Amino acid sequence: TDLRYVSEDDPGKGTPEETVFTLTPLTSTQSAMVNDLLASFSAADAQAGEAGAMNLHQAAVLAVRLGLNGWENFIDHEDNEVKFETSRQTMGKRVFSMIKPELLDRIPMGDIFGMYRALMEAPQAEHLPRKNR
Repeated sequence: TDLRYVSEDDPGKGTPEETVFTLTPLTSTQSAMVNDLLASFSAADAQAGEAGAMNLHQAAVLAVRLGLNGWENFIDHEDNEVKFETSRQTMGKRVFSMIKPELLDRIPMGDIFGMYRALMEAPQAEHLPRKNR
């Protein structure tokens, strides 16, 4: 089942004008990729004596690139609807369809973190009942 995310900062929240981001729960493989990014950074930085939490930003961006599959009422500064577009990217030996980076750059980091939390708290896609996939 897809998830819906609406920013707490959206001035249209609760109205027909609110921006709704549609998320698909991550698969086990996708979730592992995000968590491995956190773990590898933490281990390397722990040896260097730095805080390992800094890679949380990159993990959040990766999770949202993998899980975001559309939006409604996403408007640019000129009041035009922003078209949702993806590109294919190879990671490891797998190819994923992900939101184009230049579109993700239009979303505030606070909302990326909100979507990241929603994705990481959701049941993984393969654990959902078959009729709901």
